[in-house]
Amino acid sequence: MECLSCSKPVEIFYSINKPVTVSSDVRPVSKSIDLYKCNNCQLIQKRTNKQYLDDVSKIYESYFAQSLAQGGDELLQSGDVSYTRSELILRSVQKYIGTKKKHIDIGCGSGVFLSASVSKGFDSYAQDISSNHQKKISGLVGENRFYVGGIDVIDQKFEVVSLIHVLEHIPDFNAFFENLKSIMEKDAVLIIQVPYSLENLYDLFVYDHISHFSYTSLHSLLQKYFKYINLSENAVYKEITAVVSDSPIEKAHVPEDAVFDRELLDEFMGLSDGGGEEISILGSGPSALVAAQLLDGRFSHFIDEDTRKQGSTLFGKSIKADAGASEVILPYPRKQAESIASRLKNINVYYPKLERSHYERNR
Repeated sequence: MECLSCSKPVEIFYSINKPVTVSSDVRPVSKSIDLYKCNNCQLIQKRTNKQYLDDVSKIYESYFAQSLAQGGDELLQSGDVSYTRSELILRSVQKYIGTKKKHIDIGCGSGVFLSASVSKGFDSYAQDISSNHQKKISGLVGENRFYVGGIDVIDQKFEVVSLIHVLEHIPDFNAFFENLKSIMEKDAVLIIQVPYSLENLYDLFVYDHISHFSYTSLHSLLQKYFKYINLSENAVYKEITAVVSDSPIEKAHVPEDAVFDRELLDEFMGLSDGGGEEISILGSGPSALVAAQLLDGRFSHFIDEDTRKQGSTLFGKSIKADAGASEVILPYPRKQAESIASRLKNINVYYPKLERSHYERNR
């Protein structure tokens, strides 16, 4: 098997040997999967054979962006202020965009990034392979500004192009970037956001994410197609924001990658040996759904601080505001789990194993 990015040989990296994978729109896929890693460019990837691509096609046939938050963007904290993920991305890349306004969002989904770009005064257009959200997208950008189909249906060029959680779904990078560059003005700026899989190892369980990026592997891929690359460490936690162009922009060094926490992943897989009504799961995204499958339903409920999601159900379990008397599974990187445990103060953590004294000092 050759690497999807650099065509060098790959080796087995990790086997998810239980049928607990999920789709990126948070539905059980319930398949096991092997992951491979390229020792040359460091890209972690899945084997894109016919069976896998057929499975992914079936996911996309009924794909619908998360609805638990009523179509809203994820809220993230920056200091004492809450921003949507899309607002944080735009704030971090504005200096590279300058006065450029003509913009298209590729793989726009339910339009959360478009909502932010339009509110910031961009002259935005949209593209997606699905027409599921056509009414909403057309309401944001206009009836004749939403291209449904592949990139090849787009008949004009743009100054700003955004790929927000798109690149990890692409099976053929060469064909994709050839089409993408054909719709970019000579001095266009491309904004890319992908999950940072070394920091958020639960991304490996998302079945339709073909590639799992690090700073090293994303930089290695992008430098094949663009002259100028800037990778941000600070835009959104657990994600990588890249700004690239063929015209000069400020270059940045490639940030040092995090160490992959294999022990945490093994511990997560071990959840299948436990559970019970005294356990709850914090969150309602893909990692929470994987935890629910590992427990085979042996838990009380989900917890989510987002009031838009409370009262809904996931995997047949209710989403509540707090843990009650249950111990809590925190399906997050260890550092983030420690921060959550410190902030919530009165919870007892079931997973992951934490230095309890680290967060008890703040209780």
